[in-house]
Amino acid sequence: MNAAATVSSIHTPQLLYVREGLGFRRASPHEVITEAETLIRQRYRPGELVLDLPRRTASFLHIHLGSQDQKIFGILHLDAEDRLIEAEDLFRGTLDTVSVHPREVVKSVLAHRSASIIFYENAPSGGSKIPQPEILRCYRLHSLLALMEVRVRDHLIVGRQVFSLEQAGYLQANDGPD
Repeated sequence: MNAAATVSSIHTPQLLYVREGLGFRRASPHEVITEAETLIRQRYRPGELVLDLPRRTASFLHIHLGSQDQKIFGILHLDAEDRLIEAEDLFRGTLDTVSVHPREVVKSVLAHRSASIIFYENAPSGGSKIPQPEILRCYRLHSLLALMEVRVRDHLIVGRQVFSLEQAGYLQANDGPD
């Protein structure tokens, strides 16, 4: 199967049905989304290897954050073997900004006994350009958690696509903002 076939099959709406009594009826969009969220949460649950499943992580975050109309900043807490402890939405903001408080980040990391973490936030507008303040905030949090020997594995921005600050080279060891 080529990539074009895969993309077109994702965007082709399918009719889904729900059993009701002895018959079936067409499922509402809300029912479909609710069931999809449930299935993703079942596949992306505590104990799952997060770093080995980047596509599953992207799918989870798209569904988890996709319908939000405000900025959300959260943490994927990982144990020493990079298994998920919990996905936690830590802060909520407005359409284009969210206040992140380092003290609360540290409290959350300590409460979950995280060995490493992945930050995530959404871009409700769907844009993929990463504003400089988000990059600077990530560096500050990265430095703070390094003092506690907690590794920041990545910082994911979820818009139309998932943008990885680590893959873009922003989280390289001993690097700072230009």
